Amino acid sequence: MLQTPEPAGRWSGKPIVLIGLMGAGKTTVGRRLAQRMRLPFVDADHEIEAAAGMSVADIFERFGEPYFRDGERRVISRLVDGAPKVIATGGGAFMNEGTRALILERGIAVWLDAEPEVLADRVRRRDTRPLLRGRDPVTIVPVALGERSYDVRIEAGLLARAGAALAHLANGRPMPIVTDENLRGHLPGLQASLRAAGIASEAIVLPAGEGTKSWANLEKVTDSLLELGVERSDHIIAFGGGVIGDLTGFAASILKRGCNFVQFPTTLLSQVDSSVGGKTAINSAAGKNLVGAFHQPALVLIDPDLLDTLPARQVRAGYAEVVKYGLIDDFAFFEWCEANAAALLDGDAQTREHA
Repeated sequence: MLQTPEPAGRWSGKPIVLIGLMGAGKTTVGRRLAQRMRLPFVDADHEIEAAAGMSVADIFERFGEPYFRDGERRVISRLVDGAPKVIATGGGAFMNEGTRALILERGIAVWLDAEPEVLADRVRRRDTRPLLRGRDPVTIVPVALGERSYDVRIEAGLLARAGAALAHLANGRPMPIVTDENLRGHLPGLQASLRAAGIASEAIVLPAGEGTKSWANLEKVTDSLLELGVERSDHIIAFGGGVIGDLTGFAASILKRGCNFVQFPTTLLSQVDSSVGGKTAINSAAGKNLVGAFHQPALVLIDPDLLDTLPARQVRAGYAEVVKYGLIDDFAFFEWCEANAAALLDGDAQTREHA
C-alpha cells in the first residue's frame, strides 16, 4: 500500500522505504525487490546494530525503547539520502512521528500488509524481537453469541498495531474515536496506527470521570458522530475506561438505529469486565446505569501495556474484579490470583496478560 503520493507510472529515484508491522516480510520483500530493480538493499535494523555495536535486542534491554527509537530516527535520516535504493525498516519505525516525517518527506513509503494471524504466527517462531521476547504475541478469545459473536484480541503493544487489527472492519471508511482527556497522551499513537493502515479518524474528546455518562454528553457524542457523516455500517472506537465504553456503546446502539463499535479498554477494570458482554448505559437523576441497552461490540482490543500508566488505585480496583471471578466460578483461578497478586499489581506483563 503506497503511503507517499507519487505520479503514476513514474519513479523519481527516491529511496523506496518498506514499512509495516513485525512479521510483514519487509526484509524478504526488500531483498527481492532490490534484486529485481537492480538497486542496493539496506536493512535499517542492521545499520542500527552496526552503528551501536550491539544487537537491537541488547539496545532495548540496556537502554529502553525511547533510546532505540531516537537512534533509529538518526540512522534512517542518514539512509534516506536521495539515492535510489530499497530500505527495510523495523516494525515500529513508522509509528515514531519524527521517523515517519523523514520517510514521507525523503522517500517513497510502501506499507506491507498481512492478516494479523499471519503476523502472529511469523513472529512467534522467533525470539529475537525485543518487544515480544518471552511473550505470546497475540491471544484471541472468541465470544460466541451467534450472529452477534466477536473476538477479544489481547496483545502487548497493540496500540501501535491497532490499524492493522482494524483494517478488515474499516472497508475504506473512517473510524471515529470517542475518548477522554486522560488518554490525550495515547491518542496520537492510536491515530498514527490507523493512519498507517489507511484509516482516517477524528477524535471526540470528553472530560474524564463518572459524570461524563450524562444525557448532555450522549447528545454531544451522537451529534458529533452525525456531523462526521457516520453511516450505519461504520465502526466507532471507544478508547478509554468503562465510562467511555458505556457511553460510546450506548450512543452506537441508538445512532441510526444501531451502529457498529469497537471496544478499546484502557483500564484493568474495563479490560476484564465492562468491555465484554455488551452492557452500555448512561446515568440519570434516579441512579447509575439506568438508561442503556445491550449492544455487542464488533471487536474488543486489549493492550496490557496501556496499564503501565494507570494509577495504582485503578489497578487495585481492576484486580478486585478479577478476584471476584475466581470466587464465583473458578477456585483454581482464585488461588492463582492469591499467588500472583504482587506480580500483577507491580505490573508484570505476563501476569497481566494471563489475568
